[in-house]
Amino acid sequence: MAIRQGTQVLMLDTVNRKSIPMRSGTQLSNEALSVTLSSDDSIRSTLDEILVEDTTQNTTLSTIQDNTYVDFSTRMSLGSVADCFNLIKWGTNDDVHTGAEELVAPWGTFSLSDIQTTPSTYTITYNIATDGFGTTGALSLLFSYLDENFEYQTAYHSLQNTGSDVTTFSGLGINRVVVFSNGGDGFNGDVITIVDTSTGSTQASIPLGTSVTQQCLYHTAVGRKVFVADFGISVLKPSGSNPVVTFRVYSYSRVTETRYQIKKVRVDTSIENNININNLIPISLSEKEVFFITVETDANNTVTSCRLGFQDMIA
Repeated sequence: MAIRQGTQVLMLDTVNRKSIPMRSGTQLSNEALSVTLSSDDSIRSTLDEILVEDTTQNTTLSTIQDNTYVDFSTRMSLGSVADCFNLIKWGTNDDVHTGAEELVAPWGTFSLSDIQTTPSTYTITYNIATDGFGTTGALSLLFSYLDENFEYQTAYHSLQNTGSDVTTFSGLGINRVVVFSNGGDGFNGDVITIVDTSTGSTQASIPLGTSVTQQCLYHTAVGRKVFVADFGISVLKPSGSNPVVTFRVYSYSRVTETRYQIKKVRVDTSIENNININNLIPISLSEKEVFFITVETDANNTVTSCRLGFQDMIA
């Protein structure tokens, strides 16, 4: 870290607590700061804090202690940036068959007609021998979803003992469902499926023992922007085959009622099984969009999974 003492520029060694005189015009750099000093520089710094200007917010957002730089993404994760959050989503499809694209989600089958256009309650089906009231499995669920106004909401549902419950709330898309409480096992004892009560189309599924949905499907709310920066793709090839597997990344706009293909990745499993993609310029999604990933294979019983990292913030 650098400060000015009178007319002399000092480089501060905060580890050994000593200062080193520097010549004017010397390039200084470390993980936190890189500046070129001149005779007219005015650096507002102290040994214990640096005020970091965040140009994306056009204001001073935080004070960084001990000369440690905390980036914007980390501050979002810590909850120190209002109306913004980081999110990791992942999805699995453990039995992809030939002949058609399938959603990277446990139930696989998906079409644009499955996207909710009219608010509806959700019907939850489960195995009463393993989950629901009086069992050792899942007892209650926490939903993250879009309400009838396309705004993010959360809601709890306590499972009964009938094997088929209907929620008291209505929505236009589910982003995540987690097991909120259980009867002692620590996870759901069987598959829990959530469908649109009106149409019967599957909207979410919690596979056995996972306690959280596993689907590459995300609904953006009104007045929000989403930036997708990170993709991870994995393929487990069936015994005796080397399938070529194609992943397609789509966004469906509820405004234009049109599906857009954003990215296509082809994986030849004879060469590789895992691919990580970091977008230096993130994919930008606007409000009221549905982001999803499909998979297509030339060999039955292909096992696939994807991981997504993105930021959701106020537009």
